[in-house]
Amino acid sequence: PIHVAWLVVPAVLGLLGFGAQVAVLERRGCVVFLLAPATLFVMAVLTRTTVLQDSCTSPAAYARSISAVSASVIREGYTFMMISLVVFAQMVITAFDQVARARMERKRRGMFTWAEMAVLAGVAFTILTSVLPHRLTNCSHLVDDPRGLRKAAWEWEKSYCNRIEVYSNLHLFGIALGIVLPTLGVLATTATLIKRASAAERPRFAKAGGLTVAMAAATLGFVLAFVTAGGKEASHMHVCILYETEQACRGETLPRAWFDANVSTARLGEAWPCVWRADLARQYPCESANCKEDDNLYKNQWRILCEFHTLLFWILSVCGCMLMLMRAEVYSPLLGGLHQQDGAA
Repeated sequence: PIHVAWLVVPAVLGLLGFGAQVAVLERRGCVVFLLAPATLFVMAVLTRTTVLQDSCTSPAAYARSISAVSASVIREGYTFMMISLVVFAQMVITAFDQVARARMERKRRGMFTWAEMAVLAGVAFTILTSVLPHRLTNCSHLVDDPRGLRKAAWEWEKSYCNRIEVYSNLHLFGIALGIVLPTLGVLATTATLIKRASAAERPRFAKAGGLTVAMAAATLGFVLAFVTAGGKEASHMHVCILYETEQACRGETLPRAWFDANVSTARLGEAWPCVWRADLARQYPCESANCKEDDNLYKNQWRILCEFHTLLFWILSVCGCMLMLMRAEVYSPLLGGLHQQDGAA
């Protein structure tokens, strides 16, 4: 089983690192990012209470990503994730706006460096593509040969599956680009800020920059762990905890027309995993009977944890970089020749 320490220890270290950055930079600009640690704390609590359950009632028994859980299992999670990401984007935009205003007041010719634009563009990619969640579907049960079936129904279902696949690919590509691009931008911007700081400020920027680099490295490390993690997702009709009656749990209420026209009946009947456990007092009386086969539950939980920590360290590294940028450009201008020497967008 996945121990709760795998959730708590990295999260605490990340939040403590961000707090240390705020202290090193004398709280300059930290007001803009006050909601970041609060939102991450709430996400950690939700992950602990919903995902890290050693039973087949855990959402991780059926989905192996935060997006799939929030889109197909716990729908309230989709609303929370969207609000959280939009709030984070607003923090970053507000900080960049303050930096731009400060630079314009000093009559700079350029606005942002390419590295800074990579951060801003990556955040935008993440927000825009997160609107297209990765949904669980029944497309793996769709028969390939429509002979003997109602062809119109089969063609509609096939078209739906193709659209969902496109949406999922856009979502995964956008999120991946939105994580990696800002992380590289953060590393480049941090190095520039440390290099151009005055002698008096350089030790302060070196400490804060070291923490930012560590968080960016942790982001890339958890991205790699997420990509290489195992596990598998269930079909949408096999998400057992969504069924509230015994008949539904046994698959007796599936739409008859869809069942006959689009799905391999033999495969569907043989693979039905849900069992009704009315003898137990629990929130979800219907659960999967085989979610722990091949350690699938724990592999999915590990993958979701890696995704959570990727988001956590990504957000904290971007916030840390922006704190350094705001101190340098807004509160104590130290980089007078930055754009003339490095080029601006």
